[in-house]
Amino acid sequence: MKVAEAVGSWWEDLVEKRAGMHLSLFVPMERGGIAARANVNRWRQALRDAEAHLVEAGASAEVRDDLLGSARAGARFERALPDSFDGLAYFAAPGFSQFVSTPFPLPKSVHVGRHFRLRPLLPLAKSAEHFYVLALSLRDVRLLEGSPFAVRRLKLPDVPHGFAEATGYVYEAQRQAHSASPAALGERGVIVHGQGGNADDRRDRDLEHYFRRLWESLATLLPERGAPIVLAAVEDYLPLVSAALRDPRLVDCCVAGSPDHLSDEDLWRRALPIATAWRDGERARRLRDSGSGRRPVLVTELAEVLSAAEAGRVTHLLLGDRLERWGRYDEQHGLMEERALPEPGDEDLLERALFATLSRGGEVESLPQAQMPTAEPAAAWLRF
Repeated sequence: MKVAEAVGSWWEDLVEKRAGMHLSLFVPMERGGIAARANVNRWRQALRDAEAHLVEAGASAEVRDDLLGSARAGARFERALPDSFDGLAYFAAPGFSQFVSTPFPLPKSVHVGRHFRLRPLLPLAKSAEHFYVLALSLRDVRLLEGSPFAVRRLKLPDVPHGFAEATGYVYEAQRQAHSASPAALGERGVIVHGQGGNADDRRDRDLEHYFRRLWESLATLLPERGAPIVLAAVEDYLPLVSAALRDPRLVDCCVAGSPDHLSDEDLWRRALPIATAWRDGERARRLRDSGSGRRPVLVTELAEVLSAAEAGRVTHLLLGDRLERWGRYDEQHGLMEERALPEPGDEDLLERALFATLSRGGEVESLPQAQMPTAEPAAAWLRF
């Protein structure tokens, strides 16, 4: 399972169309020890609040029992909240319930409506923003797959571990000597290299050859074309790795220094801001291309965004953080009414755009308003 898949599919069951009332419950939690004991009381209070909202919405006792039954079951609650998470969401509709635990705090809130409320969970969409860390040294190679919330090491069964295994060379402090060469390279005698001039050039060629051989084995293990590769290695290796890989996913900034004494978690923490900066740059580039008339087309008017989302044309939706736009949307005629304050029967139009995008295979990203392409609360890249 990919890191992205571990939490990246949280929305798949939630966007299915269902009849009846939909309950969305969000509760902040605390980790470990004495503080975690308060989570049970916090959860019980949240259930009382949820029942009050359901009563206000006109739900019968039977409907309330159906929607809250799983949430009231202590055993299910305990299983839903691992110690390493900071929030717990609960979703229920007639005949359906689902817990989602989050590695970030959730604002305490309850929502009852025709659809589930998904925006508080949008940071989970970043779990799909996975990236690779390629840790290289003369002695070892590691390939990690990470997201903003997790990291795991990928198995490398057919990849040579270290320079000597890949090339048959052994590098020492002041000289380089050939050891027994791999069969693929043929028989070679022992050669010793000194320092400076041609020796340095030969060393760079040998290292580039080493990186190229590694990449021949590694390339099939990195199938995601949009996931950046962050190198963790001695900084001088970056241009040699770039020449060997010739892959646009390789980020032109690395975790500098030998990775041999860094744990997987340390490498992930150092690589995460590099991968994040790369994604920000890619988003800015796409916005510039869209502004110059190139594809993909970007739309920013909410009515147009909503219409495109309902038609399944949105490939990537951008929403401003903590913003709401209330009103109604006539799906049959494609007409939108927007109001400053909600009236009975209104819905959050941004939530509707999110729901429509996810349910039709698009991606959704939440950004600070200052990073949005315009002052509008939503923008979308279109498929066609």
